[in-house]
Parts: sequence; structure tokens; C-alpha cells
Amino acid sequence: MRGKNLSFIIAAFAFVLLFGCVSKFEQLQTDMAAKGIKSLTETEIKDAFTDSSFHGFTRTARGAVVEYTVYNAIDGTTKGRAWGSWGEDSDTGKWYVNKQGQYCSEWFGKWAHDGVRCGVVYPGIDQDEYIEAIVSGKKSKGNPDGIYRFKLTAGNIEKK
Repeated sequence: MRGKNLSFIIAAFAFVLLFGCVSKFEQLQTDMAAKGIKSLTETEIKDAFTDSSFHGFTRTARGAVVEYTVYNAIDGTTKGRAWGSWGEDSDTGKWYVNKQGQYCSEWFGKWAHDGVRCGVVYPGIDQDEYIEAIVSGKKSKGNPDGIYRFKLTAGNIEKK
């Protein structure tokens, strides 16, 4: 009887190792596929994101809530601003869509330590909502899963 219990425990442990360690990105892919939602194409990202602003929330490495906006200009430049109980910060950089159809950003100032980051973009359930999953580059310590949900608004919302 002891051998059967040990075999069951080993089988259960193997199952958890194989199937229980799904990343947030893999889970997002599975969920979106189940709903029939595909990631945006290169053209769809360019059309939606050019001369548009993101507005969303994330966290710092210490767990503080961060509200942010990012504006993607027509010329490929980007401007970001983040704020919260800890203060406020901003940076400038560039954005583009790579050949794999991923939204990429690279910051030049204070946020440059993240390097180039690229992500797969999905439309969200709510109107004007998008979900970006970072698939290459450094993920922030405050958001190690690299999943960002944000609303998209035409134009630069910082100037409105």
C-alpha cells in the first residue's frame, strides 16, 4: 500500500510541475484563444497606437500603485509620465512595431534601465482597452509578469 501512495504523490508532483507552472503570458494566450481573440497585427498596432495615448496602472517593486500615461507620436517618439504616492516621474524615448508584430519601446532618460521592451498586444474586453504582454526585454520589478492593461485615447491626453 505504501508503494501506491508514493507513486500517487510522485505522479501528482509531476503533474503540478508540468501543468501547474503556467506563466501569466501563457495563461493570457490560452484565455484569449478560448475567447477567439487574436493578438493585433503590425498594421493594427500602428493604426491604433500612432498619435494615441495609453492610460493605465501598475505597481512599483515595493508594491506602490503607479498611474501612468504614454503618448506615441506620429514621428516614432514617445513620452511617458508616471505618478503615485511616491511622487512623479517622466521620460522620453521611441516606439515602433517590430517584424514579429510586437509593440516596442525604448526610453532615453530615467527609464532607460529597462532597455528595449517588446510585447504582444491584445484588444481588451472593454472598448478602447488593450493588454500588452512583454515577451522580450526587461520586465519591471513591480510587474514581473509583464502584463499591462490600459485604455487607449486618440491624441496626447497630457495636452487635453
